[in-house]
Amino acid sequence: MGNEKPTQIGLSLLILFLVASSIGEVKSWSNGGYSAEPSNPDYGTHDWIAQHALDWLPDKEKQYILNNLAIYLYGTELPDNNRAPDGIGDTINHHVYYRSDHTLQEDKAAVRAAEEFNRALAYLKAGDYTNAAKVAGVMSHYIVDMAVFGHVMGSGTDWGEETHHSDYEEVVNSRTSSYDSMFNAYLSYDGELSVISAYDATLRLAYNTTFGVNGDLTCVWMDRNYNWSDPIFVGRVGQSLNLAVNYLANVLHTLYVEWQQSQVQAPANVLINEVELNPAGVDTGYEWVELYNPTTNAVDLSGWRLSTTAGTPVSLNIPPGTMIEGNGYYVFTYSSQWLDNEDESVVLYDAEGREVDRTPPLSDTYNDGRTWQRYPNGRDTDSAGDWSFRSNTRGASNGGDSRAPSSISISVSTTSLTIGESVLICGSITPAVAGATVTISYSSDSSWRVLANSTTYSNGSYSYMWVPTSAGYYLFRASWSGDLSYEGATSGTVSVTVNKIPTTVSCILTPSEVTEGDMITVKGSLSPPVSGRTVTLTYTRPDGKTFTRAVTTGPNGSYSDVYQPDVNGSWTVRAFWEGDDAHQDASSPPALFYVVSTSYTPLAQSEGIPLIPVIVGVIVAVIIGGIFLYRRR
Repeated sequence: MGNEKPTQIGLSLLILFLVASSIGEVKSWSNGGYSAEPSNPDYGTHDWIAQHALDWLPDKEKQYILNNLAIYLYGTELPDNNRAPDGIGDTINHHVYYRSDHTLQEDKAAVRAAEEFNRALAYLKAGDYTNAAKVAGVMSHYIVDMAVFGHVMGSGTDWGEETHHSDYEEVVNSRTSSYDSMFNAYLSYDGELSVISAYDATLRLAYNTTFGVNGDLTCVWMDRNYNWSDPIFVGRVGQSLNLAVNYLANVLHTLYVEWQQSQVQAPANVLINEVELNPAGVDTGYEWVELYNPTTNAVDLSGWRLSTTAGTPVSLNIPPGTMIEGNGYYVFTYSSQWLDNEDESVVLYDAEGREVDRTPPLSDTYNDGRTWQRYPNGRDTDSAGDWSFRSNTRGASNGGDSRAPSSISISVSTTSLTIGESVLICGSITPAVAGATVTISYSSDSSWRVLANSTTYSNGSYSYMWVPTSAGYYLFRASWSGDLSYEGATSGTVSVTVNKIPTTVSCILTPSEVTEGDMITVKGSLSPPVSGRTVTLTYTRPDGKTFTRAVTTGPNGSYSDVYQPDVNGSWTVRAFWEGDDAHQDASSPPALFYVVSTSYTPLAQSEGIPLIPVIVGVIVAVIIGGIFLYRRR
């Protein structure tokens, strides 16, 4: 019995400690804890989703991940983990918010998924498959978090802050703590791997979690009807997990496709550029076909051949060792008559027997020096309109602008953000051109400046992540200079509003009551911390008159002012700072303090009598008097 009370106290303290340690930032699907060893990661829901996403990929698409499976699973925990050397811990970015009118409010998780996708792609291109696998795991975290209703709800959304979050994820984690789980029964491959960006996949998953499929089983419904005994609730959990696995599988497929496309050199686009069907005079030995190489690299034509289609087809081999220089021409002739004058098509095949180019049916009955030729030179839109009957330019350019028109688009992931946040600027060149340099320019006044250059992927798309450092209204446009095949183009403009960082300033007094002649200390700080800034303190005297004192913030954004008030009564002081190029201004509530006269003291103290004994004596006297009166009755 003697140890019972200390034991109860110790138990109470332990419970308080555990409760306190559980209060913090809301996380996401669990990883089963943080891994002590990357080579042996703890297993949780993120790992379960990431591993099952691999099940639906062809072997060749997932081999680099399977060879680095542990580091891939370890990567899934890094967005939550800020303690590991390679940890990230940016939980403030693990959400996507939609408004009730279905418009996008915030896309932070989608932006982060896109950033990590590009990092993984860069590692793949560099042949660093270990880091590519790890970053693919990191990327997966931002995508699949959107299957949790708590990641699409918040106090600043139309849905309000969720009631259930950590408890929900803990239960799911307990049921996905290994590859084989009760939720395996809900996994269903949709039958097709789709190409989708990490950004779009994140938004689509968040949209489904927010609004459900048919407007039911929404994020609000899941939070209000939280009940693991309800089969409808559990079924929706399984559905969300299945969607997360499917979307992640599609993004991993897209990652592989873009990587492979970047490794493939575009085939040499040698063209049939000019054809002489009916030369002046004798045809035999004077008919010819001109080839044009619009690329910058020489092409070996050894083993290539030209074939005809009209009358009796003829197939002729180009001599071994024949080279056509970049932007150069090669004229093929034959000792016998081989081209018909009417409805003749000429076909070019490479050494592997693949058709490279083909003319439309051509006719020439004029027996003169005119030829059928691509005009402008090298124009190739797979249309008969590419060809014109003109005076021959054998072995040289046909003239005109030989390049086809192109266009370039531009879009932004958000049109409003705060300094320090990021916006994805992206678009594409049409027709798709790989390896082209796209210049992204911006204007915040009447002039344009270059922001960055980006190189297009194999599908002609480009992207650039911009983190603004100054507030303002910005216009963006994209342009490229073109190449030998396509004219350059400039996009339209898109706008982004960059807002200053919101701030607060505090104002704290010590002490809140002073005697005339004593000093008052005013302290406070700017949040987020900004050093070297002027904070203006406005003091209001008891008579209503004001005056100001200026102080400067230190390295941690704090300030201090010591002042000796000279008038008795009630004072207030308020802190204000005007902000700067990056921060909004802020003002504190008024802080109140009192100044009392040195001549004012309570009556007992003015007579030299200690105050507390007097009070006690009065109370005792009243009690004794009451007893005396009671007994006399």
